[in-house]
Amino acid sequence: MLNEKDMARMVALNKRNGWGFSANMLMTQMRKYRMAYIAGDAHTMELIEFRLEDANFHTERGLLADKNFDGFKKAVKDCFEN
Repeated sequence: MLNEKDMARMVALNKRNGWGFSANMLMTQMRKYRMAYIAGDAHTMELIEFRLEDANFHTERGLLADKNFDGFKKAVKDCFEN
């Protein structure tokens, strides 16, 4: 479970980045999430999910939460192709 300090940090980071992600940033988040999943680091996974949700990347957050990494890559590719 995230605490208020964690959530405030993620909101500040999103604000500093203009509430947006580039394709490279999203792929970096996916790699960090996958490594946290492999390591059993639920806290890091929650941080990444919260950050994506806070920046209105609901679909991408859901794909990560479902461990659908191929679907995440496809969603990012589709989003930035158009």
